[in-house]
Amino acid sequence: MRRKAAAEATQASTPVAPEQNVELLERALLETEKKYGKDHTLTAQRMVGLADAYRSQQKYDKAIALLKAALVIYEKNLGSENTEVSWTYQRLGIAYAGLGNYAEAESNFLRGLAIMEKAVPADHAYLRLAVDTLVQFYKDTKQDQKAAQLRLRLNGVK
Repeated sequence: MRRKAAAEATQASTPVAPEQNVELLERALLETEKKYGKDHTLTAQRMVGLADAYRSQQKYDKAIALLKAALVIYEKNLGSENTEVSWTYQRLGIAYAGLGNYAEAESNFLRGLAIMEKAVPADHAYLRLAVDTLVQFYKDTKQDQKAAQLRLRLNGVK
């Protein structure tokens, strides 16, 4: 038993090639779906993890499909104004930006931010992160005026 635990600990700390990581995450998703069902929040979490791996490999279409499926599960189980829903919209925004679909990216960032504004207090770190993500998107897409306006609005300065 100790050997098995030691081997697993070593595997967990050993760097994994991105392709192997995707394979492990795909297997984990299948196992989670089998154990908990396709509509369980743990299944959605596995989908998001796999989507993040695809996104890091610039496989944005695969990431988007998984994130959309996870979003349906989260909204069904957690409601539409949950932080997990917000984070999933944020991830969708990043994936769409990676594809160069900036209108869809902005729409998802804004939707995620609106949810986060309802879900957490105004001084919460999650809200700050959602704002920072959208501000960075605006800067990256040369929309500096929108970035400045967003910062001012959320800092309480009109």
